[in-house]
Amino acid sequence: MTVSVTKAVERAFLWMGRLLFKRFEIGDWFVLGFCAFLASLASGGGSFNYTSSSSSGDSSSASDSGNDIAPALHQAGEWVSSHIFLVTVGGALIVLIVAVLWLTLLWLSSRGRFMFLDGIVTARAAVKDPWHRCRHIGNSLLRARIALAFISFGALIILGGAGVLIAWPDIAASDFGARALTATLSMGLLLIALILALTIVNALLMDFVTVVMYQYDMSVLAAAEFFVKNLLLKWPGQYILFYLLKIAMGILAGIIVWLLSCLTCCILALPYIHSVAFLPVSVFFKAYSVCFLEQQDPQLALIHVSTSPEDETAQGATPAPDSEQ
Repeated sequence: MTVSVTKAVERAFLWMGRLLFKRFEIGDWFVLGFCAFLASLASGGGSFNYTSSSSSGDSSSASDSGNDIAPALHQAGEWVSSHIFLVTVGGALIVLIVAVLWLTLLWLSSRGRFMFLDGIVTARAAVKDPWHRCRHIGNSLLRARIALAFISFGALIILGGAGVLIAWPDIAASDFGARALTATLSMGLLLIALILALTIVNALLMDFVTVVMYQYDMSVLAAAEFFVKNLLLKWPGQYILFYLLKIAMGILAGIIVWLLSCLTCCILALPYIHSVAFLPVSVFFKAYSVCFLEQQDPQLALIHVSTSPEDETAQGATPAPDSEQ
């Protein structure tokens, strides 16, 4: 069986154009854009960070501000010591609020990913029906993402603790010696390896395992086992090519999105507006994953699009399905 990343790109681009510019109307864009917005929550997508520089200030003001740091820290420490109960309760409330907000966004994002996939493969702009229909697999994905977050946090604590233990003699002596250097280099390399491993796992989960979950109505563990045994291990080289090409296309798409956002005074960078305005980009990359998978398993052929001109004309004349919100 031949697996081609360029064929997947071609089919994904054709389906994106047919779906958004031949079948959908403007109202459908906003509905599917809302699903894309939900899918992007808790993932950091669609936002831009700006930094301002104040290096033009004179050196005397910088030194004065540096001299004020020690007294300020001393006063802050005294205040915390005298209000320890208030600080503890306030800190716990802040942690609780952040945790609840993070879980809510993760829950919406997990459900939204399947709603967005459903809209792409069924060519139907809907919210209510896929929201309820994808509840089971959405909750399964949510649990997996929470587990990955705890694993990541636990691994970071272990790496940090191991680094401190290795470097403790130098820390106690207030010296950056051989032990501190060893701890910094070894834990740094392990941290890079951890980040790379988690990035790969998350990418495979979001790009492919979710498609298997959607098609076969599997839990995340069952879908991951099916994907690894029947797809990933059979074509590992093609998956490397898939991500190399996706990274290259992602860089190009990111530059275009950034330029258009800047030209519109960052209006297009606003979260929901960003999802609607750049919906073709989101649809293309999701369709790219589906069109790549369908070459390995005919049961995963969720997108029906032909590259022949005759089929293109015939399918283009097909009435668009009714939208459901």
